Amino acid sequence: MKIFFVLFIVCVVTISGFAIQAFAEYDQEKVVSVMRASGAAMGAIKKALKASDFFTVAENLMVIATGMNSLNEVTPPTGSQEHWVATHQSLIKAALKGIGACGEEDAEKVGMYVGEIGKLIKEGHGMFK
Repeated sequence: MKIFFVLFIVCVVTISGFAIQAFAEYDQEKVVSVMRASGAAMGAIKKALKASDFFTVAENLMVIATGMNSLNEVTPPTGSQEHWVATHQSLIKAALKGIGACGEEDAEKVGMYVGEIGKLIKEGHGMFK
């Protein structure tokens, strides 16, 4: 009788763990929305950078940083949560450094940070495929 009770408790705890994990899954709508906004911002950045419009570049870098910051707690379908958060923090830092380079009107530096952001976006995307 005790063994059945123990097995029952183990099953309940296990099922509860799976239920909690199911609720921790990522909000696909939110992720897709941020990814689309980031894609649009990257397009605007490249166009503004060609025109030396550093203000517009900085605005769009902030759009990316803000959106990515909102995804830190999202659980990716593949890969570790730690890697996910580290990738997003690196991306956010690159965006903020890019904004600083906009203040210096240093197109080369901005371009470097934009390239870094592009690589990090691809890396993050890989966790959702």
